[in-house]
Amino acid sequence: MRIDRKFGQIQILILLVLVQFFLAGCQSLTGETAGENIDDSVLTTEIKTRLAQEKLINSTRVGVKTERGVVYLTGAVPTPEERNRVVQITKSVRGVREVVNGLEIGS
Repeated sequence: MRIDRKFGQIQILILLVLVQFFLAGCQSLTGETAGENIDDSVLTTEIKTRLAQEKLINSTRVGVKTERGVVYLTGAVPTPEERNRVVQITKSVRGVREVVNGLEIGS
């Protein structure tokens, strides 16, 4: 009976070590935790949704990538005013820490 209990404790310890190893491996692939990946995906989706709702902006020409709350905008917009509006909308999304504006002016 005593041997069974020790064997069970060893199994639990091994399982915990494997779970820790797996979680550490997930983080090392992207450099972000699972929660950070989800948060960034939510931010990207929210920004794209808001841009699509804006009738004056052609959101299909604007790329949005988020890493740890920093949003990278890429693509082209026709006017400086539209570029400023895209940045303004992006900054208004809760959770955005910084906006890196890589938008170019042109058709």
